[in-house]
Amino acid sequence: MPTYVLEGAGRAVFPRRPIVVSMTVVGPVASATIRALVNGVDDSRVVRPTPGLLVLPRVDAPTVLRLMPAGPAEFPPDTTVHLTLAVEDRSDPDPDRAVLGPIDVSGLTHIDVAALESVGEGISVAALRGGREIELGPVANQARVATRAVLGVDQLPEHAQADIAIAVDMSASMLPAFADGSVAAVVDVISGIASVVAPHRRIRLCLADASPRWLEIEDLATASAVVTAEVVNVVLVSGFQSAAVSQLDGSAADMVTFILTDAVPADSNGLAYDTRDSRHIVTIQTPFDGQEAMPNVTIVAPPPPGASALERLVRDRDAVNAAVRSMLNATTLGGRGHAVVTR
Repeated sequence: MPTYVLEGAGRAVFPRRPIVVSMTVVGPVASATIRALVNGVDDSRVVRPTPGLLVLPRVDAPTVLRLMPAGPAEFPPDTTVHLTLAVEDRSDPDPDRAVLGPIDVSGLTHIDVAALESVGEGISVAALRGGREIELGPVANQARVATRAVLGVDQLPEHAQADIAIAVDMSASMLPAFADGSVAAVVDVISGIASVVAPHRRIRLCLADASPRWLEIEDLATASAVVTAEVVNVVLVSGFQSAAVSQLDGSAADMVTFILTDAVPADSNGLAYDTRDSRHIVTIQTPFDGQEAMPNVTIVAPPPPGASALERLVRDRDAVNAAVRSMLNATTLGGRGHAVVTR
């Protein structure tokens, strides 16, 4: 009998018989919970022979399969789930089945993975996720996990997404931040955020030098490498102004711009306090007293002398999580997820 691999808009139709859902969890946690929801309520007819197995005796109303962590409030980083749905037919050693996975659930409190409904003489099984994950480096991936934890979704729905711009201060004072990898590391953090809030929107990079240039980012995994490669071709300037990256190219109104610099620009004292502005300042500098009073500024500390910023953030997940929370909460992105689902 056929085996269907469901990704994106994949769909299969099973005979009208009981369906067995089995699950394998790979990662720091050994188990998860599968729920079968009808109109948002658990189907009381479900049978659970083991924690990783669920049997749907019948599907006579639209049903959603939801995965939730069995213990912690959210799935820890580097957790994936493999799901198999099979027709229960003891007379057939090889029944119809559908395979979903691997599903990256890192940072999520829950995720809806499949929808089942009665169609004619059969049962339709449809995947609810949009294909495979974008492969990211370790810092960008941790930022993706943290973004999911804040927003409560693996990806924002298309109507809630926003274009993302990363404007990099190319003034001479930024040379140390380029040299120790801080610029690349922060771009990785923003790339991880973008993979959740803008997977189907434009991601643009502005090199804010004497003649600011915009570049399209085709691959989030290489965004930081693009910045690093471009710095050798730029004439470094002085006196960076945040206004230099304000709607230079008539970009869409629904765009969030992260201004990456080493101090709050001289012309943006008001911007530092105004979270309604679509521009958010990210500075690479040592934290200072009073920074909490500037809600539209995220401060990322540079590494110790001679150390690598990327290696520091790989080891310090709390620093990545804090930067992500700051960037999301100070922009319109923070309100685009949904509330945590109660158990």
